Amino acid sequence: MGENEMLQLLPLWKNPDGEVRDGAIPLLNEDKQRAFNNFRRAGQCRPATFLSEGESGEEVAEHIGVNFERTEVREYHGRRYFIGDSVKPEGECLFRTIACEKMVHWPTVMFSELVWEHFGRFARDVESGGLISLC
Repeated sequence: MGENEMLQLLPLWKNPDGEVRDGAIPLLNEDKQRAFNNFRRAGQCRPATFLSEGESGEEVAEHIGVNFERTEVREYHGRRYFIGDSVKPEGECLFRTIACEKMVHWPTVMFSELVWEHFGRFARDVESGGLISLC
């Protein structure tokens, strides 16, 4: 996601400002938080604790709106990418959240590379349909 999403998805504590523009879906923070926790459950993680503005001194948490088990900030081509991993108790991450500063949705090649970096660690067993961790 980019920080300047038309749907104002991030940070997760923020509700859309003012009137909703044409084509935008008004997602209240409760909707975004519920959807986020559905992804965490699918990734076998505990529900997240959501933050209020300025509540965390941690940079990734401030940009996305939730504390993660593991975070990282990377810079590519003059833009910072805030990476939050939802990590299972056993230490594996199935659900990763990435936000790019001052951008709209999926605007750079780095998003594709960061997504493949994460997804490329997994495969599907063609017989059982089960998930295979490649690392």
